[in-house]
Amino acid sequence: RFSAGTCFAGSALETANLSRNSIATLVRSSGVTLAAHHPLLRHLDLSRNRIDTIPAGAFAGLAFLETLDLSHNLLKSLAPLTAGDGAGGGGDSGANGSSSLRALTPLRATNNRLSDVSGLDALACLGTLDLTANHINTAAALASCFALRCLGLAENALEAMVEVDFLKNLELLENLDLSRNPIIAGGIAGKKEDEPGSPRSLANMYRARVLYRLPRLTALDGSPVSAHEKVEAMNALGDDVLHRQEVRACVCT
Repeated sequence: RFSAGTCFAGSALETANLSRNSIATLVRSSGVTLAAHHPLLRHLDLSRNRIDTIPAGAFAGLAFLETLDLSHNLLKSLAPLTAGDGAGGGGDSGANGSSSLRALTPLRATNNRLSDVSGLDALACLGTLDLTANHINTAAALASCFALRCLGLAENALEAMVEVDFLKNLELLENLDLSRNPIIAGGIAGKKEDEPGSPRSLANMYRARVLYRLPRLTALDGSPVSAHEKVEAMNALGDDVLHRQEVRACVCT
C-alpha cells in the first residue's frame, strides 16, 4: 500500500486472480468498491464464482482495467457493468455514454445466464467480447460496439438472420462465432447430404448469408473465410440476383 499523508490512497495491485472462489458479491455491505482499495488494477479474473448480479458502480473508477473475466458465474445482465459509473470511484460516465472502464479491451462472460448485454457500447475500447454459452436471443444491444474485432456468441439463442444485420456497422469486426445457435437449425431430418435443406447445404447457405452481410470477416465460427467464399456469397445473394435469375429463366426457355 502507499499513502498520501495520513490518507490511504489504495494499493499498487495491478493483477488479481480471484477465480474458483465462492465470491457472491462485488461490493461490501458498507458500499466500498474495488476501486476504493485497488485503483490501479489492470487485470481482474473473477471467473468460476457465484456472482449473480453486478451492483451499479461496482467497477467505477477502475480507469486502468484492461482485462476482465466474469465467466462461469450466474449473471443474467451486464447492463450494471457501466451503469452508475459516476458513483463511488470518480467515474466519468455522462451524456456521451462513456464509461470509466475506458481501457477495457477484452471482456469474457461465457457460461453465465445472460440475456441482457445492453450498455456495453459505453466501453469505448472493447475489442474482444466473448459471450459464449448464455441465453442471448438478440444482438441488437451490440450494434454500437464499434471497437469490436472479435465477437463470440456461440451457444446462445439467436434464431434469425436479422441478428447479423445488427452487426453491419461494426467496421472493425473480423472474427465472429455464431456456432451452436438455432440460426441455421430446422428442416434437416431425413435429408440427404447434398439435397436442399440438408445439413451441408444449410450450413453453406448460412455462411453465405452471414458473409454477404459482413464481408469484412476473416473468420466465422472458428473457420477461416476465403476470398472465394465471399465472392460466392455475393454472386448468390447480391443485388442483381433477381436479374440473373430472370436471364437464366429466359435462356432455359
